[in-house]
Amino acid sequence: MSFASVDASPDVRIAVINKEEQSLPSFTTTVQALFINESLYNDQVYLSYHVIDDENNMLLFEGERVPLKNIDNNLYYAEMNVNLGNISVNKNHLKVSFDLIDEKNAFWFSRNPKVSISSDYIEYRTGNSPKFGFHILKVIDLNKKILLLAISLVGLAAILFLRKFNRVKSCLERMIKTRLGKVICFSLFFCTMWTLYTLIAINIPLHSDAVSGYISGLDFAKGNILLRDWAFNTGFLYTTEVPWNAIISLFVHDMALGTYLGFGLLYAVIVTISMYVAGKNDTGFSFVRAFLVFSLCGIPSVIQIHNTLNVTAHLGGLAYMIIVFILVQNRKLWWATVLMIITFVGDDFSFYVAGIPLLLACIFKWKDKYFRKVVILTSVSYLMSRILLFLIESMGVIVDGSLRIGNKFVAPDALIGNVGRTIISLLELFGANFLDQYFFKVDTFVALLHLIGVFAVGYAMLKVAKKYKDLDIINLTLFISIVFIVLILILTPFGEYKGSSRYMSLVVFYGSILLARWMPLDSLRKFLLSRGVKEKSIIFSKMFIMYLCIIYSATYFAGMTNFNLKIIDTPQRQVASFLVQNNLHKGLADYWSGNIVTVYSNDKVKVRSIYEAGGNIYPFKYISKREWFEDSFDFILIDKATNPLNEETIIKKFGTPSEKLISGNYLIYKYNTPIHVPNIDTIYNS
Repeated sequence: MSFASVDASPDVRIAVINKEEQSLPSFTTTVQALFINESLYNDQVYLSYHVIDDENNMLLFEGERVPLKNIDNNLYYAEMNVNLGNISVNKNHLKVSFDLIDEKNAFWFSRNPKVSISSDYIEYRTGNSPKFGFHILKVIDLNKKILLLAISLVGLAAILFLRKFNRVKSCLERMIKTRLGKVICFSLFFCTMWTLYTLIAINIPLHSDAVSGYISGLDFAKGNILLRDWAFNTGFLYTTEVPWNAIISLFVHDMALGTYLGFGLLYAVIVTISMYVAGKNDTGFSFVRAFLVFSLCGIPSVIQIHNTLNVTAHLGGLAYMIIVFILVQNRKLWWATVLMIITFVGDDFSFYVAGIPLLLACIFKWKDKYFRKVVILTSVSYLMSRILLFLIESMGVIVDGSLRIGNKFVAPDALIGNVGRTIISLLELFGANFLDQYFFKVDTFVALLHLIGVFAVGYAMLKVAKKYKDLDIINLTLFISIVFIVLILILTPFGEYKGSSRYMSLVVFYGSILLARWMPLDSLRKFLLSRGVKEKSIIFSKMFIMYLCIIYSATYFAGMTNFNLKIIDTPQRQVASFLVQNNLHKGLADYWSGNIVTVYSNDKVKVRSIYEAGGNIYPFKYISKREWFEDSFDFILIDKATNPLNEETIIKKFGTPSEKLISGNYLIYKYNTPIHVPNIDTIYNS
């Protein structure tokens, strides 16, 4: 589950996510490929694998070839199905090593002397016995078709022969209706999902934005309540994500684990709230509608994990605004106003994609006096948030910028590109990207099933658009919000930004809620009854579908979660350990390395972010604290994989290093004489 550690930087690193040991002859694993030398990648590079024994004898030279999918910049991934059942050699211990093949230029990366490749491998042991909890879930991989058929048959038998089903159902409903029952059910579900999402998150490398947010939460918990001396951009997150990170940091003293727990917490929060607002209705609670939401956004795709679960920026604000919609619907306007002020102070992105749609939805219902009040108080909420933000800034906090959509529409030649990127982003986030997949594969079948969900959301949007006058305020606001963010990404230069797909996660959550709330279940039931279908058959069908969804959920979480509780080993984590071992404690690096190395070292090494511009070096002030840069430093990290810092400029500004060290793809300039960050006043006074 780690990037391999090497002394010199390879051209390509291949990392196995989650499953480094196997005892099953057929399994699926997620593999990441980091192209440090970006020139080696083209659209005809495929991932494959070799199988060798203990004596390095090649038992299978080539497994299945799988295309790579882009995650971010030069990082790609693929879902690889490994089948060892056809290997006739009787071996108890095999190794599965991964390799890349360039079909365009006709060479294997590992066989090309001009290419350096570092790859993890999976150990296969027939007698391997993992930890008990992990073993129970891994068994699901054992001949999935037979196992799922057996479980399904058992479920069918239970449903068919449970003659007192209605009595059991009514008993459960009575329990859930009690306050204690609600608390127990909610707590069990929420804590379970928090745990599962955290165990998924620790398989993924930390993201610098999220890590920086956790560090600000840590400072908040230490007493800097107003975050004085900090600077932020495109999201203060002061009242949305930061407080939750602060609370976690009080109980968890490992910064990396605390960051991952924050990821899991916020994702569990928005999934739980989304399920609640979808299932809640005037007559009670619909578990079918709630489960529909869970099936679409509670089981995140790989891209959703990287872009949303492991970044979480703005998730807090989006979750708060769902609660605002509920409060407005229930006519608890003053509570809604207070929560809007809190949300808009921390995250004005939420105002653009949820506050403005709420205003527009209420304008559509202008004839109702109540919704005229909502328009006024929503506007007042935003104004009050700006006043509070001004007061906070006057106390020593810098907050620059917001959602940077630009001040013009996109150029005509870029419009088609924005449309394409938006469509692909939606398919990826919903786990429905069937493009460039082989026809007869389980992953393709699953993607096509998810595609049905995407079409269902689109169909619900069309139906909602036709009856917008009759919609309740929640459905109307969700509809406008989805249309709003899609138009922003298509019609403005913001959509050209490669990382903008993370903002599309709003469509996954809000679209799932809208579909579930719109779904005409009662009308469908009456239609089936009118056609002679018995009530018991409808109940059975509903239970059977939910049962299959539960089985799918179980297989998903068994495959994606890391019950070994082992955080993924990344180049940043490796260099953090290297710096501690070499007694280096204060240094400088680019933004995409600095705070991540700090967190992985658990603050034993403090690495501050700088950037290069016009042949000069400046402090990277955003999501940073000014006093950090006023310290002295004894090393500089240079990431040779991306080269954000020019070595000539570094030597020109800081002098020749006393020593050069190498850890993985990092070059470390060590200085015996303390060095200082230049241009601090220039940046902070501008």
